[in-house]
Amino acid sequence: MYHLRASTNWMRNAGPEYFYNQRIQVDGMQDPVQQSVSLNPDVQFFAEGGSLVNGIRSKIAVKARGTNGLGED
Repeated sequence: MYHLRASTNWMRNAGPEYFYNQRIQVDGMQDPVQQSVSLNPDVQFFAEGGSLVNGIRSKIAVKARGTNGLGED
């Protein structure tokens, strides 16, 4: 059993009765996740600032998803 309690600094001004409280029960352990390698992952590239400019160094994020919708290494 987990007890989740969350608030913002603004909510703290009003007191604990305004905090978010939720009890979550977790039933047993789940089966270990089986890793699979997708043959055709969806790979996306995201340039910092939205676009690449020739001759200017930029950071690029890479996102790869398998056919099951989960992330790939």
